[in-house]
Amino acid sequence: MTQSEWFSAYSESHQNPVNRRIHQICVPMIVYAQTGLLWLIPSPFGLPPGSWAALELILAMAFYLSWRDWKLAAQLAVLYVIPNMAFWYWLSMGTPEASASRTIASLAIGVFLIAWIGQFIGHHIEGAKPSFVQDLKFLLIGPAWVLKH
Repeated sequence: MTQSEWFSAYSESHQNPVNRRIHQICVPMIVYAQTGLLWLIPSPFGLPPGSWAALELILAMAFYLSWRDWKLAAQLAVLYVIPNMAFWYWLSMGTPEASASRTIASLAIGVFLIAWIGQFIGHHIEGAKPSFVQDLKFLLIGPAWVLKH
């Protein structure tokens, strides 16, 4: 699908202004929390902490770049990728590894759960199922759609 087709399909279940506002808040929270959770997975082959989180964000950026919308890709990098990685890196530095992991886990899990509860409340208000129920790629569309709208 093209970018406009993805956005059009995603918009179908995001018409209610309250649901849209909830998504504007909760989608970025989910992106950040999910990256934090991936940060906790031990990196193989002596790679630095956060390697899985970095890989996930690189693959997401590759998906967005496939649309050849360089402005949107740059916005996603500046608003999601760079500060996201910097935040989890900062949080993991300067404290013992076990303490940092507990802090990251607590924060990421808490934010993840709260944001998903918000999303489901929004879809209840909307009266429509979340888009990802029909295609998991919509989990990638959400962050880009929030920036566009």
